[in-house]
Amino acid sequence: DEEMKAQCFGGEYMGERVSYKRQKRWWNAYMLFYTRKDTIESSLENAMKNLTLKESAIPRPIWQSVRRSNIAFSHNQDQFSLEHFNFMKKLCCMRLQLLPGSQNAVWGPEHEEMSMLAVQLASKFLFQVGFHTKKTLRGPAADWHDILCQHLRCSQAVREWFASDLFKHPHRLCDYLLSCPSAEVRVVFMKIIVFLAHFSIQDPPVPCGYGSWTSREEALSLSDQLLCAARALAAPHHSDTHAHRHLPLLFNLFHAYAALGITERHQLLRLKILDIVLSVCMDDTSSTIGKYQYPESAKVHQVVCVLVRCCDVSARCQSANAAEGALP
Repeated sequence: DEEMKAQCFGGEYMGERVSYKRQKRWWNAYMLFYTRKDTIESSLENAMKNLTLKESAIPRPIWQSVRRSNIAFSHNQDQFSLEHFNFMKKLCCMRLQLLPGSQNAVWGPEHEEMSMLAVQLASKFLFQVGFHTKKTLRGPAADWHDILCQHLRCSQAVREWFASDLFKHPHRLCDYLLSCPSAEVRVVFMKIIVFLAHFSIQDPPVPCGYGSWTSREEALSLSDQLLCAARALAAPHHSDTHAHRHLPLLFNLFHAYAALGITERHQLLRLKILDIVLSVCMDDTSSTIGKYQYPESAKVHQVVCVLVRCCDVSARCQSANAAEGALP
């Protein structure tokens, strides 16, 4: 390039033959490049221009079936991915603004509407997809407990919808509390039910919360309806024998709820939870917890102890000395 510039363009140059000194060129050179464009198109190009699309020879029903299969495959590839699960968590999560010294959040009408949509989305996702996947894809199930509970804490309308959705699917309590093969999912679902029952103790009952598990005279609140639905799973005549393997978790639910306070314990006594627990212990069928080993029976012992200590048994007390009355 430098040689072409020195030989063809004007400017200064160093003489080499007579004397070595800088001299000026008085000429310039220009190079013109010509390219030829063929005006005669080849036969291949003409053939390509004349091509037209024809309908596939595959029958229409088969083509539609293959298309549906491909769409379903693509949908599964997108849905069962870590990115999709993380996106759902972020979409359903809302940050709370807690008042100093209070457990209640600042929840306006817009926030309540967003909370309702988030819980509806999370409920459909978890019970159809999320709780049915492996932990490597789902992640810690406790994350969903935190997400749902922040919504259930702050809105009565959200609690009412979530409980109504549970009652509309009566099998859901048994499926995720007793029959689910994942222990982590069972524990998280149990904690969600305890949390919902605790914060709905002042909420009015919902119309769809009545059934074979409770009556209108017995269930005075939404919390009563939830506990009665859980109580029905512990009944000795419950038909799902496979679920009896995880009955200790159900009694752990009652124990966790009773540990929340004296009001909750009196509520369990009023709903005859203690009677149900004792009837399960005394049942002789091979499918009940009474036939289990000590670690499982310890759950029943915990529930019985915490509830019996809240009962007034002074009328049944007797003194070792017949002449004296029973001590308080």
